[in-house]
Amino acid sequence: MNAWLAKQLDVWLGHLLSSLVYRPGECPATDLEAMEAFQHERFATRPELFFDCPSDPPSVVTEKVRATPAYICESFVFPSPYRPLSDAFARRYLVYPETHTVHGRRYRPFSGISRATLLLLHGWTGGEFHWEERTLLPWLCRDCAYTVVALVHPYHGVRKPTASRFSGEFFISADAVRTVEACRQAVIDARATLNWLLAENSGNHGTVGVSGISLGALMTYLLLCADGRPAFALPMLGHGDLFDGPSDSALTKNVRRGYQTQGLDREALRPFVRPLTARAMHPKLSPERILPINGLYDAIITADKARQLFDAWNIPQVVWLKAGHFGIVHTRQFRRAFRDFVERWT
Repeated sequence: MNAWLAKQLDVWLGHLLSSLVYRPGECPATDLEAMEAFQHERFATRPELFFDCPSDPPSVVTEKVRATPAYICESFVFPSPYRPLSDAFARRYLVYPETHTVHGRRYRPFSGISRATLLLLHGWTGGEFHWEERTLLPWLCRDCAYTVVALVHPYHGVRKPTASRFSGEFFISADAVRTVEACRQAVIDARATLNWLLAENSGNHGTVGVSGISLGALMTYLLLCADGRPAFALPMLGHGDLFDGPSDSALTKNVRRGYQTQGLDREALRPFVRPLTARAMHPKLSPERILPINGLYDAIITADKARQLFDAWNIPQVVWLKAGHFGIVHTRQFRRAFRDFVERWT
């Protein structure tokens, strides 16, 4: 795609979505005293403590949803093992009962043959998987013969609180305490799901890897800081710092305005969010097993911001697509790189 056109598409769609759809319904406020719970040095040096998760597999309940020529879809649920770090937020968390239960879908190849299992983490405002089921999942299940386990982030999809106007509104917002805790919960829930997949699928569905799109890519990077068990990782359209990069884009302009009305900026918040700065930490998975896929013309997650993480982690191989933030999964280069990398580690 033409560079100018790709960037303009990202900007135009960002303004359109933030103006018509992603309009917050609340007036959030950040409790800086509550943020102090995230400042302990051990969280930045030992992220597995910040994203602490029980080692036992969760008690998962599955239910068949439907079958298509490409896959058999099951829903699954289990109690989230997450507990808030902030005492102040722990009381508020009680009013979000929808997010206390982990939800997701497992897509098995209709053929019955599975070469690998892929834990898939969606992007901001996703969680319904309408887009994935029409584009990415048929290819992954039918053509690649992978089992895909798609996890719903907290405050998204069926986990969206009733007070939230759109999926993900309460995940990324101008309430920094809730945003940090939401990221913690997303990674902890992903680690719990890994416990289940590694215990159940090691003998049945082969290798278990992880992938994420946009926000899901950041959650993938944070997961890898705390957990080295995935056989491979394919983060797509992501980088290593929630509070730097996406906050400059048109897509999140309402979040940015929310912080400005509080007199806060990223420099004021940075001391509190070190455990969410993946580029300042180190992955527990070998860098050669991580393949980022990013867009050269991305106006949401810019190439220069993404390179900061790739350089800090010494990732030897990165796939740069001549595209923006939207639509890269439709390119032949993306699909060839994705499949070749998974085949290398299965």
